[in-house]
Amino acid sequence: MKNILLRWLPGIIISVLAFYLLYRLVDIDDLQEALLSYHLLTIILIILLVLLSLFARGCAWRSLLANKPEIADSFFGICVGYMLNNIIPRSGEIGRSLLMSNKTGLGIMHILSSVIIERAVDLAIASILFLSTINLVIKMDWLIPIAILLLCIVVAGLIILIIMANQRKKVIEWLESKSKKSQWIKRYIQPMLNSLLDGLIILTKPVRLLNSIIWILISWASWTILFYFALISFVPHAPFWWAIFAQGVLAMGIALPSAPASLGVYEGTTVVALTVLGVSSTYALGLSLVLHFIQILITTVLGIWGMQRGGWTLHDLINKIQVRKPIKK
Repeated sequence: MKNILLRWLPGIIISVLAFYLLYRLVDIDDLQEALLSYHLLTIILIILLVLLSLFARGCAWRSLLANKPEIADSFFGICVGYMLNNIIPRSGEIGRSLLMSNKTGLGIMHILSSVIIERAVDLAIASILFLSTINLVIKMDWLIPIAILLLCIVVAGLIILIIMANQRKKVIEWLESKSKKSQWIKRYIQPMLNSLLDGLIILTKPVRLLNSIIWILISWASWTILFYFALISFVPHAPFWWAIFAQGVLAMGIALPSAPASLGVYEGTTVVALTVLGVSSTYALGLSLVLHFIQILITTVLGIWGMQRGGWTLHDLINKIQVRKPIKK
């Protein structure tokens, strides 16, 4: 327990600091007024777009896994992953990989390779969104080198993965030569790398990879549109590129260490992105609180549903995440 708390400590400190700074920036009375200004129709539309985004994520993940899981399994797997991140930072990727491994019979590393590809595409999209709009935002020029560096790292990583996927035989032969000299490599590293390479086979299938990227883009489009609808509730004449810019900044911001569910970091990043565009910090915080609450609520409810339909318990799942073993039903 002590080790877990120590791992969480940097993120918790960042989240607490973010909330403290936000508290100093905004007027509580104005914030309450901002939160109450949302119309029911806007809330319903946001909920529907969140569900569409999650469905698109499920379809993208299913495509990365060669369509082996059912759509419902990949959809609920995505929701369980988000739910776990709401409880334990950075646990969702491992958790949903464990669940899907148990459902499909694929190895954990095979499943994780699809998650790695998904996350790489996400970072590339976030960087592109940011770079495509930053020329319209003078105050954040200092972030341009960071976004370019992030994009270059992601592209370089994808190229390395593509080379590994296409040169699978040579990589395996090289690993086998190393395993002859080390029983540790033979017992632990070789099986994991073989499973990882099996999962990277998607990178040698352009049509299937393109299909998954299209679904990921649909997910991003859903989030950008819902963000825009939330934004125009406060700023009726806001241009759509504001939402594009804010989504790019937000995606890079929540990559930072934080408390569970990116509390504080999500809100702080959104406020920073919108205030440089001239939006009141109080309204920006109100928007981020509404969107974040809806996201946490939906993914938690659907995540619990997903565990129940598969016969899993949260206690067992967390234990399996800690020991990195698949769940046995």
